[in-house]
Amino acid sequence: MPTGPGRSLRGIALILVAMLTFATQDAITKTLAQDLAVAQIVMVRYWLFATFATVLIARRPGGLGQAVRARRPWLQITRSVVFVVEIGVFAWVVARLPLSTAQAVFAVCPLMVTALSPVVLGERVGPRRWLAVIAGFCGVVIILRPTDGLVDPVGIVAVIGAGLFATYSLLTRLLAQEDRFETSYGYVAWVGCLVATLVGPFLWQAPTGDQWLALVTLGCTGIFGHMLLMKAYELSEASVLQPFTYTQLLWGIVIGMAVFSEIPDLWMLTGATIVVGAGLVAMRGR
Repeated sequence: MPTGPGRSLRGIALILVAMLTFATQDAITKTLAQDLAVAQIVMVRYWLFATFATVLIARRPGGLGQAVRARRPWLQITRSVVFVVEIGVFAWVVARLPLSTAQAVFAVCPLMVTALSPVVLGERVGPRRWLAVIAGFCGVVIILRPTDGLVDPVGIVAVIGAGLFATYSLLTRLLAQEDRFETSYGYVAWVGCLVATLVGPFLWQAPTGDQWLALVTLGCTGIFGHMLLMKAYELSEASVLQPFTYTQLLWGIVIGMAVFSEIPDLWMLTGATIVVGAGLVAMRGR
């Protein structure tokens, strides 16, 4: 969809704010996960998300009744379960790795999508993009720095988490061709809430007042960030906005240094630069 310069600039501004919002959300998650169970954090986040999604969808044409009518409900359910597990995995990882390191590993997600798209979507991937994928994974190895041929188990979980998000992204693109936005949005909220609520109560710890405030803020930043993201893609083309999604990593480095006193070393910065550079190359051609 063609857009004018003004609309594109507004889209870029929104996506920059969205990336800052997501980086802030990750910092809140990291803080909460030091004392509370990850399943509990994810559950409260989904309670707020599902409430918001229900109100939003109920006010749109077709309402809730039409939203639940998916053409491939089991695929929608699978996608939703993958997403809630990925959120839990990332929360677990970010509690154990520096914020910038976790985000640098997750920055390989677009390259994983590129690598898997021929299988899931039947898309053609040319030699240039395959080289970018290989370079990106080399960047991840540099970030994780295997010692004596072994990688930190937390790093392996981080890569698995990135793979889960790539799978979720591919399934989202696949289902976008078949179901309405309200259907895909609703399934993610409702199925995710159900899964999280099946686990969270068994690990419940009574939050303090400050922790309740942080939990509510976490849920609100997730909702706000995704609304900004959707509006940005409404105003500008994906090819224009995609490079700016990597600013989340920059915000992660800044917040990690300011809030958690995490100083990224040369290896992490080198690996992250390779991952981001490879991602930008993969966007620009076959």
